[in-house]
Amino acid sequence: MVDGRPITVADFDTVFPLLDELDEEQGKAIWRTVIDYPWTNPQSHSGYALFDGEKPVGIHAFIFSERTIDGETYQFCNLTSWFLKEEYRGYGLSLILPLRKMKNITITDL
Repeated sequence: MVDGRPITVADFDTVFPLLDELDEEQGKAIWRTVIDYPWTNPQSHSGYALFDGEKPVGIHAFIFSERTIDGETYQFCNLTSWFLKEEYRGYGLSLILPLRKMKNITITDL
């Protein structure tokens, strides 16, 4: 059964093979920064992954940040590193749909 779930820093070693398959030249240390960035993450996760049982088959990482502008704090979510194994591409929307539930967050795709 294929299902999606939020990913955190603790999931990095589990999802790293997908990231490495996306671009193996980056290396593990660089890919870690996509999930475990050097500033405070205002959310409890760093994106979503699809699993077929316990096997990761897709990932869509989000880079969250907060910025204070004119004295008000705003949250941002930049989309990054969206990858699905070819045979699971029909499930791709399930990695985007969680974005619809995010409130008061500016979504970017830089």
